Formats: sequence, structure tokens, C-alpha cells
Amino acid sequence: MWESIAWMIGMHAVQIGVVAVTSVSMFAGVVLTGGIDPARSGPNALVNTVMSFFRDNLVCILGVAQAATVVYGLLAIQFRLKPQGVRRLGWQLPWLGHWLLVALLMPPLWLLCSVLQNAMFQSIPGSEDSMKELMESLGQAPLWLLVLVIGMGPAIAEELVHFAA
Repeated sequence: MWESIAWMIGMHAVQIGVVAVTSVSMFAGVVLTGGIDPARSGPNALVNTVMSFFRDNLVCILGVAQAATVVYGLLAIQFRLKPQGVRRLGWQLPWLGHWLLVALLMPPLWLLCSVLQNAMFQSIPGSEDSMKELMESLGQAPLWLLVLVIGMGPAIAEELVHFAA
């Protein structure tokens, strides 16, 4: 049990660390290239510029974090399950029954998520506006990239780490 907890803590540390390093690196690049001039901007303008920058690059930052987590999971499996490591995963495409089950479960999950989201909007002031801003910023990315970064990346990374633990 303790080893599993340690692997999960490691996964979260990798995600948070990579998001921090990626964000700071991207921000430093923009500052160094003259995209943001902290000396000439007032505090409000600087905060608005920084928030806009991160909102515009959110998919990139999340994608790097998910890729790092997948790599962490593969390394954890290789380290934990020596000598076979990743070969023990038994990669294969899902069969038609799995796809059908996923398709049948999607409408009830959409309904449940909608009910929970509406409850959140009612109980947390300002959450609806924050969600609209997030959806607008994510809406600028191509659909295939969103499916990869938000849908598949976390699922694959989590399963890999669970397999290692």
C-alpha cells in the first residue's frame, strides 16, 4: 500500500513540477523576447497580460504535463517490473464490445456531469464565469488535440501508474 501511495505522490509531483517548469520557461521566453515588459506595465496590465498568456497556452502546458506523466508511468513500470517491464503491459486494441459499452455509458455520464456542474454553479459564486472563460480558451485548440490532451493523456498516464503500483 505504501509503495502505491509513493507512486501516486510521484505522479502528482511530476505533473505539478512539469507545469511549473513549463509555465515559467514559457513566461520567461515571452519576457526575454519583449512580449511583456514588466518595467513599462502597471500591475493591473501585467496581471491581465500574464493571465491572457496562460489562458492562450493552457493546452500546451497541459499537454506537456500529460506527456511527462505518461513517461513517468512507463519508467515506473520499467523500474518496478524488471526485467520485462513495459512488455508485460500486453498492449492491444479494444474489441467492439468495449467501444459499444463506452458509447452506451456516455449519455448517462453527460447527464450526471451536467447536474453536478449546475449544482456547482449554484453553490460557488463566479464559477460559471470561470468555466466559460476556460471553455473559450480551450475552444481555440483543435478537437483532436483536446481529445488527446484532456481525454486520453490523463487516462493513459493514470492507468500506467496504477499498473506500476
